[in-house]
Amino acid sequence: MFGKIQRFPILTFITVLFFLSNTVWGINNLMMDLAVERIEKAGPPKLIGKDVIFTYSSKEPLRFVGARFGHENYKILHTYVRNRNGVFVLIYPVPENLTKFTYRIVADGIWMADPNNPDIEYND
Repeated sequence: MFGKIQRFPILTFITVLFFLSNTVWGINNLMMDLAVERIEKAGPPKLIGKDVIFTYSSKEPLRFVGARFGHENYKILHTYVRNRNGVFVLIYPVPENLTKFTYRIVADGIWMADPNNPDIEYND
């Protein structure tokens, strides 16, 4: 009986931490993982909580897909992961005070505009 009483506060503490982490950091990781695994085809970027989900797929087999962002001067390459449906997915946290994303997809070393995003902006 004493062992059960001791475990209860620990479980309560872990449960409180779990719910606090969801409140502080937005959507919990399990929900985000489920959302990513359900993606069956690539589409335009989607804002979910404080994150943007980028997707990409190709008829040609690809080894690598990444993205580079304008607010980082296109210096950092963020790697997509392939979900169980073969769609490349990138979850990117939206930086505070950022009102506009500019980005390029890099697929097997080839830079390109996102073919799934209807809001294309051309360089001058």
